[in-house]
Amino acid sequence: MVEGEAREQVTVRLEGELGSLCGMANVTAARTVAVIAEALESGAWEGWGIRSPEHWVTWKCGVSPRRARAWVAIARRWTELPATMAAFSEGRLSEDQVAVVCRHVPAWADAEVAEFATMATVPQLVRALAKYAWTETDTDTDTEPEEVAPAEEERRVAFHFDDDGSWRASIHLPADEGALVESALGAARNHLADVRKADGDTELVTWAGALAEVADAYLGAGSPSGPTGTGT
Repeated sequence: MVEGEAREQVTVRLEGELGSLCGMANVTAARTVAVIAEALESGAWEGWGIRSPEHWVTWKCGVSPRRARAWVAIARRWTELPATMAAFSEGRLSEDQVAVVCRHVPAWADAEVAEFATMATVPQLVRALAKYAWTETDTDTDTEPEEVAPAEEERRVAFHFDDDGSWRASIHLPADEGALVESALGAARNHLADVRKADGDTELVTWAGALAEVADAYLGAGSPSGPTGTGT
């Protein structure tokens, strides 16, 4: 364990390297999506046995269907959001940040939101953009965009005890909120894995274990201050 000035130097070096690597990864992801956008426009993805663009991307890129869907969703808005896609191509926005922008932002708000997105984390973008829906206005006038209530997306959590005493739960959330829950569970899972590794325990950490860890951490810390969302 390094300490003092040496530790600060290590931190600076590692953060610099992470920033460089993430920037390159963003540029690569953006170029990948640009190619997919071209394939969508040209129909190059079509072929015998190919069910959809997502199916084609899953096959050609060797990625999961989930990531293929995300790439195709971004590609469909490639020409609609030039400022966002430029920041993506320059490595200043990540794939996850762009996915949130594509999900919520109309074309006319592209430049303003792209600037904000480069300074926001994915959870911050989700919270900020999911709250609003906009109506398009004449950009040749000085009229401010009209802010309207967002369409309500289905959010549902249900749980019960089975006859054998086990506890079951069912969750249905908008994609962005679901991604936040998955991110939190992933962080808990990694934390548990690190703790077990330090103790010499190689047992696999399950998602169920991560969920229990999140619940335990919340109860141990007490209820957070500030406003919270509601759901059923």
